[in-house]
Amino acid sequence: MYLVDESPVKFITTGCWWAISHHPTTGIYTANAFPRTGGWFTADASPPSDPLLRVHAVTSWQLEERLGFALPTDVHEVLRDLALAYQPYPDPTQVTGADALVVPLSFRPSRTSRVDLYGDRAGTYGRLMHANTPARTWTDGTIQIDVIPTAPVTVGGTPRHQLGYRIWHDQTVVIAADDITMPITDNPRGDDTLRAIVNLTVHTPPDRLSPRQRDFLDTHGEKLSDALTPPHGLYPPGVRVTVIARDGQAPTTGIVTGAVTDPDGTVIDYLWRPDLADLPGHPWRDHPDRVMASPAHRVRPTLTPADTGCSRPGVLAFGARVRSVDDPVFTDGTVLRAFREDGGTIYEIQPDDPTWPSVRLPADDVIPTAGTAWPTLNSLLDARDQAGIPLRDGETLTTVREATEVAAGLSGPIPLYPLRRTASHDPVLDPDTLDRADAGYHTSPYGPRGGDGPIAIEPHGAVT
Repeated sequence: MYLVDESPVKFITTGCWWAISHHPTTGIYTANAFPRTGGWFTADASPPSDPLLRVHAVTSWQLEERLGFALPTDVHEVLRDLALAYQPYPDPTQVTGADALVVPLSFRPSRTSRVDLYGDRAGTYGRLMHANTPARTWTDGTIQIDVIPTAPVTVGGTPRHQLGYRIWHDQTVVIAADDITMPITDNPRGDDTLRAIVNLTVHTPPDRLSPRQRDFLDTHGEKLSDALTPPHGLYPPGVRVTVIARDGQAPTTGIVTGAVTDPDGTVIDYLWRPDLADLPGHPWRDHPDRVMASPAHRVRPTLTPADTGCSRPGVLAFGARVRSVDDPVFTDGTVLRAFREDGGTIYEIQPDDPTWPSVRLPADDVIPTAGTAWPTLNSLLDARDQAGIPLRDGETLTTVREATEVAAGLSGPIPLYPLRRTASHDPVLDPDTLDRADAGYHTSPYGPRGGDGPIAIEPHGAVT
């Protein structure tokens, strides 16, 4: 059954197996859920039993809405490009064409679910989702918005970006479409893209919405619009900001803690706490009152999520956080060690469930979710000693300023000296360099600030 089914897309979940197809004449997308019974995972060419569920949609994005789970971009493309002019299955026992049924959780794929795409070898849902990571994701509590650029289109002779997007609520896809275009020169990853998606969604005529979508927008639409509206005037404490450096450094992000104004009330500097200050090893991690000061013209409100240090190249160190792509043993864990083997990096990871032993996975099999900021090798080794994580032969040790390998010594594994110097290029990640960095932000000379309003100073007191 499953092995010889000719549907262009097939999933296996704990509660069923899905056969998804696209009819070239009617344009209808159909997802059939079949029971995992009676020798279903065989090459038996006999037709399967009646579907447990059949879901119809006029686009593959609408199919996402009705299924309640994401379809990776590769699935959209296969369904679009490979329409099959047959419907081999009998009428289902239950049909939904709109919002009458919530697909059971057991029918939704997990990271380890098998996925078969026509003309390709079998893979997993987790690996497909990782390969098709959205260009931008924004979250606010139980709501998440994904931005998925698709193939460019030409409108009136002018090339434009076409954007797919999905809005989640409580881990269920509620709204999905690809009906937004923007100039090819605009940034599809920008904050304005998120605002355009929400603006289009909240102004959709009610008769074009399903009952579930109307309920969602009635409850959350106004709050969602407010959350995406940038602040005006003085940024209050708690506002997320991007801070632009002036020496070619990449922008960094953080949270406003206060402001410095002149006697006329004009903001001179913003005080802000960098996101990176909360990483393991950062000198400020245990000092939540330490903040930075930056000229107001270099500080902008942002919807960018907290910088977790994962965008920086290099091998992860002890304390970094990762999520497995499709490992059946664990979802999230902490890096204990990194090894170089056969030209690749292997991580030893402790799953969050303490009853599981550590696992070893190639770097390609994990998704970094938070990095580290150990400034020196000694700071890393001290932290490992306190945690009871001894050195192992073949390890790679990486910090902000130094890196080396571990080799066998007379009394056990030891770091190799001299260390490779990796001069810090990020004064926010390594604040000890701030006194000699011309980066557009400095350790605040005004003292720690909370949410108690701006500090008025004379103009000559501004940080430059």
